[in-house]
Amino acid sequence: MFTYLFEAKSIQSYLFRSGKLKDVISASERLDRLIDNHPTSVLAHVIEQCGLESDLLAPPSTQHDEQIHFVRCKGGAFYAWCHSKAPLLQLRSLWTLTVQQLFPGLTFCDALCEDASLQNALQLGHVALAAARNLPRPHYPLSTAPCVASPRTGLAAVPLSTAARREIAPQANESEQHIDLDTELHRQCYRFLGLRDSLLLQKFSINTDLPADLQFPLDTSAFYNAQTEQTENADLRDLALIHIDGNGLGKQLRALRKALENQPDDVFSTAFRQFSDALAKATELAAAEATQWLYQTQLKKASVTYLAMRPLVLGGDDITLLCRADLALGYATRFCRAFRKYSAEQLKGLHTRYLKGNADLLPYLTASGGILYHKANHPFMLCHHLVEGLCSEAKTVTKATPTVLPAALSFYRISKALAEDIRVLRGQSQQWLWKGKPLQGALPGYLITDNEDQFNSSLAGPSLIELERMRQFLSQKVKGNAPLPLSINKFRQMATELSRDNSDEAMRIYDRALGQLTPTQRIEWDKHLVSLMPAAQHAEPNWFWSQTDDMGETRYHSWIVDLLVYEHFMPEQEGCQ
Repeated sequence: MFTYLFEAKSIQSYLFRSGKLKDVISASERLDRLIDNHPTSVLAHVIEQCGLESDLLAPPSTQHDEQIHFVRCKGGAFYAWCHSKAPLLQLRSLWTLTVQQLFPGLTFCDALCEDASLQNALQLGHVALAAARNLPRPHYPLSTAPCVASPRTGLAAVPLSTAARREIAPQANESEQHIDLDTELHRQCYRFLGLRDSLLLQKFSINTDLPADLQFPLDTSAFYNAQTEQTENADLRDLALIHIDGNGLGKQLRALRKALENQPDDVFSTAFRQFSDALAKATELAAAEATQWLYQTQLKKASVTYLAMRPLVLGGDDITLLCRADLALGYATRFCRAFRKYSAEQLKGLHTRYLKGNADLLPYLTASGGILYHKANHPFMLCHHLVEGLCSEAKTVTKATPTVLPAALSFYRISKALAEDIRVLRGQSQQWLWKGKPLQGALPGYLITDNEDQFNSSLAGPSLIELERMRQFLSQKVKGNAPLPLSINKFRQMATELSRDNSDEAMRIYDRALGQLTPTQRIEWDKHLVSLMPAAQHAEPNWFWSQTDDMGETRYHSWIVDLLVYEHFMPEQEGCQ
């Protein structure tokens, strides 16, 4: 039994390399066509050109040893197997050549292994892939000292084609006309591909009632309606980069592998292929449901020409997209809820057949992610590292309840590109000193529940619903149209004083406002405080609390920055919590 495994690596870095939205869009469209069980995919064309038989598009009518079977073919990776070695060698030769010609700067690894059984051959392949990731692979053309370098990427510049030259503004200076080979190919495809009718956009609108003439933004100015949503300064229009990834996928795969360890190779391959397809289908349906919500929300204000989001990646259990800032949290929460629902539906058959007796395995998957708010003119190449870090933060909140694996979201508002690591950036901008100890002004993430009105108290971690309820309490009016003595503006003043290292004044602002609340309001406020605090701190409700880490160091934590960011980017309050 022979297996051939291929994985594209560092896809996010590849997408955002040039820092221009048109190049990001074109790169995402091109990569979406790379590996898929669709006749227009590059993989399908390579198999056709090789004259090979496979089950990529449909099960073959007859069986023989020269046929290639796929265990996975989604999300920038495919795992293929065959009884004979020659077809896989032929596929590997043409496939790697094709990838290097179409995507010269894309990092990838592959492995060809052999064993008596398919399961053992796949395990050997994964080990070989892990080793291949650590082997440097040269990218051509090489950027040596005598070469002219692209100012944006530092890679070797290539002559511009006519199509790529048309995408450069006439007033561009000479340095802007030197681009690397990947950007050159992106610019060509940006003009020649039907971007608005592409497969990637269709995946985000499957089974929805979106108008046929609805367009997706091709530049940052199209995310807002110029007639009804124009701001005083175009630079103040904020966007959000959303990255969401599935939880518990590895546990599901390990359980499925164990359940199939004594099954024939064809049964093993079919089951894992079904799992891969079901996961991709659940992601597409969840993205489409969230996209439908976003369109309906836009439609409440005015007619919609451009949808206020731009999909970049949709593969497996992973999505990445740009979205209008005020709609980002609503989109992300709806995707997380829909993903749990559709994953249960799509995986039901596999669970019933192979995993029904596993009491420790959940019959569904969840997803957690990050939202990075930024200015429309903020360099995109510095964003994807941060949003991946936010996603990792949210997953730590999810893993605090391993028996349920609830969805969670983490968010951050960036104004300056200071660091690529979200932990460093939070330490620079959201951390102050309180009694000589660090005070972290934001929490790592907030749980997303299935029901917008109810929260499962057994889950360990703060809830986005509770943050919304706190915002509603602080936004209420008393005595006519006067704000509550303890309002969001008070916390904004407190954050200002904390940033000035004046913690005493911040506490005085809070105590003065707290003393003006009525006894009933004070009781209700304490309930909101308790809802966002760890269980061990419930005895003394406050806007911050102390915790001791594994090293014995005391740190203070609060949600004050999260509250301010949440309130700022939530003008569309209905259904966003």
